[in-house]
Amino acid sequence: FIRRHLFVVAFAMGILLALLGTFYQGKTYGTGYHEAAAALKGAYEAPFGLAAAKWAATVFSYWAGIPGGIFTPSLT
Repeated sequence: FIRRHLFVVAFAMGILLALLGTFYQGKTYGTGYHEAAAALKGAYEAPFGLAAAKWAATVFSYWAGIPGGIFTPSLT
């Protein structure tokens, strides 16, 4: 299905990423460096489900074919 409807899948994954980012106030975007650094210092309380949301964002990026969305979160 993904290969036959590449643009539809990419559009749908982009919408899902935007909705996820909006719901978590942008905390699912980017590398997560600031959140991780603050958590290590004990000065950050993550919203409920943020880890699952970051994982979902990585999966949506993978399905959309966005390589930066795959490698950047895995490096952090």
